[in-house]
Amino acid sequence: MKRLIFPLVFIVSVVASYFIWANSPEYLKQGGYLLILGLTLLFLVLTFTVERALVLWRASGKGGIAPFIRNIKAAIAEGDIEKALEACRKQGGCLGNVVGAGLERYDMTKPVAANERELLEETKRAIEEATALESPILERNLSALSTIASIATMLGLLGTTIA
Repeated sequence: MKRLIFPLVFIVSVVASYFIWANSPEYLKQGGYLLILGLTLLFLVLTFTVERALVLWRASGKGGIAPFIRNIKAAIAEGDIEKALEACRKQGGCLGNVVGAGLERYDMTKPVAANERELLEETKRAIEEATALESPILERNLSALSTIASIATMLGLLGTTIA
């Protein structure tokens, strides 16, 4: 399903751009077919921007970050790792997932760790792994946005020299 969304958005953008161009005043039609391509790029950028905003909104989790951090600190100060893990599950965002992974590994490694340094290294490794898993979700489609921005700039320059 996800593989069909981009081609569908692209086709709808091209059709909408052509419709706008065909029904625009004559002085805008003089821009030629490059105006259709420019409008298509505009619609694609708007689509990717809305998609990124929704993903980042979902990645922030439920509730605010400050109360979440306070709850984590209080639970850890009490020595209640389970309470801290429950706060991470309730948060549900990227930060909750990363901190939760670190806390789970800390809790699992604590009984078998030879020393404090080994325990911290294992916890750090878990946090790095969780961060590596969360990063692609947050960075998806950013290359498409930067490519469209570059193409749109060159398209504007081309339109200026042609017209």
